[in-house]
Amino acid sequence: MEGLQRDFPAYYSRIVQEIQRCFRAPTGSDRGTSVVRFEIVSDGTIPTSSISLHQRSGNARLDVAALGAIECAGGGRFGPLPSDLPFDRLPVQFTFSPAGTRGGGP
Repeated sequence: MEGLQRDFPAYYSRIVQEIQRCFRAPTGSDRGTSVVRFEIVSDGTIPTSSISLHQRSGNARLDVAALGAIECAGGGRFGPLPSDLPFDRLPVQFTFSPAGTRGGGP
């Protein structure tokens, strides 16, 4: 997502904000890192079929919260992909930990 952050900073920020808004870190645990991969399609939604847990954290509650944050944010809250983006699907990788979230590349 580094290119997206550089070339489309407002859209990148919207993705990060919406996912962070939806993420509820589980209480009582400070371990683990979950990595979720998904795609944003041209209308700004995330097809549930594109969501996958790429890296398990070893903390099932964190993994469920990470997947839930993507599903929550995937209802079109990002807005349509920027019209000058050269493709109609945007692959995204997002990292979650009990301390918070961060975006990443495909």
